[in-house]
Amino acid sequence: MKHTLCLSFLLVCASLTAQPDSKPQIPAKDPGFLTNLTGEVYIEYRGYRGNQYYLNDWVKSDILLTTGEMIYDRELKYNGLLDEVIWLNTAIPGLFKLDKATISDFWLKNTPDNSLHFRRININESTNSHQADIFAEVGVEGKISFFIHHKVSILEEQTITRDGKLYPYKIIGPTPTYYLKINSGRYILLPRLNRKSLLKLFPDQKKDIVKLQKQNHINLKTESGFCEMIILLNK
Repeated sequence: MKHTLCLSFLLVCASLTAQPDSKPQIPAKDPGFLTNLTGEVYIEYRGYRGNQYYLNDWVKSDILLTTGEMIYDRELKYNGLLDEVIWLNTAIPGLFKLDKATISDFWLKNTPDNSLHFRRININESTNSHQADIFAEVGVEGKISFFIHHKVSILEEQTITRDGKLYPYKIIGPTPTYYLKINSGRYILLPRLNRKSLLKLFPDQKKDIVKLQKQNHINLKTESGFCEMIILLNK
């Protein structure tokens, strides 16, 4: 009991005193399970104009760990600016950035009948980005799989004047990127969602793609339309 109280006291102190560049590694204990979620105390930086998160609200979510273990009904948000999973621990309480390397998949249960499935994928071969592992929403799975990276980027930097002083802030917004996974297991970055990008990847299926698009009135410039086309191609 004493150890539990000490841990809670230390975590509360850490959340009050930690600065954005001071993020101690601590075990973020999940009290309802034998398995511990690991991560670090998260202090949200406020110098942005725009939403860092894919969904605004905390939602009940399930997590598949790389060990194969499942953890259910944790309050999560996906931060597209950091490409990290943020956990609202109501037991301690506090915010934690979960260790990316320990997560295989997670599901944001945004409605009672629906959930958004995210997976940690390695896109090192498909882009020159220094970031190899990302969390991407699983749009379609099959012979051809389609993934959506709900990335948030800094679009502009400005300053505001307050009490005679200049304060910098950054404007952020969604800049999603898209990937196809093919039979070889490689992830291919799509420059944009349209028919031209798809035909370039699958020139041998040009007639089928054009025919399916016309027959089903598919808009390949939308995520839903692209998902529909990939499902049809997988058949």
